[in-house]
Amino acid sequence: GDKAQWSELDVSLHEYAGQIVTLELAASKTTGTGRLLYGDPAVFVPKIEQSKTPKARAVVIVVLDGVERSELPPWRGTETPHLPTLNRLAKESTVFEAHRAASTLVAASVATLLTGKSPRGHALLDSGAKLPAKIATIGDMARDASVRSAMFTGVPHTFEAFGFKTHWESFTQFPPNEGRRASAPLDDAAKWLTDAPKRAEGRPQLVVIHTRGGHPPWDITPPEAAKLPPPNYTGYLRPRDAAQRIAELQGRHTRLSEADHERLRALFLAGLNGQDAAIGKLIESLKEAGRWDDTLFIVTGDVSSGRRFLFGDGLPLDEE
Repeated sequence: GDKAQWSELDVSLHEYAGQIVTLELAASKTTGTGRLLYGDPAVFVPKIEQSKTPKARAVVIVVLDGVERSELPPWRGTETPHLPTLNRLAKESTVFEAHRAASTLVAASVATLLTGKSPRGHALLDSGAKLPAKIATIGDMARDASVRSAMFTGVPHTFEAFGFKTHWESFTQFPPNEGRRASAPLDDAAKWLTDAPKRAEGRPQLVVIHTRGGHPPWDITPPEAAKLPPPNYTGYLRPRDAAQRIAELQGRHTRLSEADHERLRALFLAGLNGQDAAIGKLIESLKEAGRWDDTLFIVTGDVSSGRRFLFGDGLPLDEE
């Protein structure tokens, strides 16, 4: 009739985001007369302004040694309050679900990361092999492009003896027997990245940091170790010499008691917590220096040996 009019309906579908749903329009009641017409229903998606990612002026690659995917966010099924930095990064960053190590040799896996070549291509096929100087790495490419480059490593597999030094403008290794903390590669990398004279040159920077991750030796004092589970532990796994004790047990895991396994897990998580804190300090240093917004920050691992295989090197290459 003459009094007919349109009534606009605006219904939010926000709670169904990410789902496949069926939308059905129906009249829930009627006055008994007249007609009801639905006119041109439409779904509107709010326009989101795309943020522009600035061009990176620095690239930082943190490679954690001896970590398991199942121990890290976002793959771990439970909360990770002991890894606040990695937990925050996992929520705010892009996660590559299909990342795989190229080898179960630590040196070979890192060499592949640095060269883009398979182990056959860079020739690190056994634990005693050395990276050939003629094989170009991202350090070489950075130098040729006038990018300042540095590598800091606390993992012996990527020390000078294995050919990793020759490709960098600056290379620093931290032997575990010198007593420096496991966080030393991360701490020194932060200083190198934020050093004012170097930044004043305006040149981009590339840093690769190979750090212990959850691998022993762990920076845990005897009083701190005494507080770790299990209570009243009397086994022989101690923070500083655990690596030697574990090496003696290679292939004989059954010699570890249930209490030993529990203490090993506690030491591993405590060590990883310390590395997480050091990564957090590195990020804070970049933020304080005004470098965080133009830094491409990558966290990855070398091989997935970890506690399950007592940090073995050169294990069979399978999906696990």
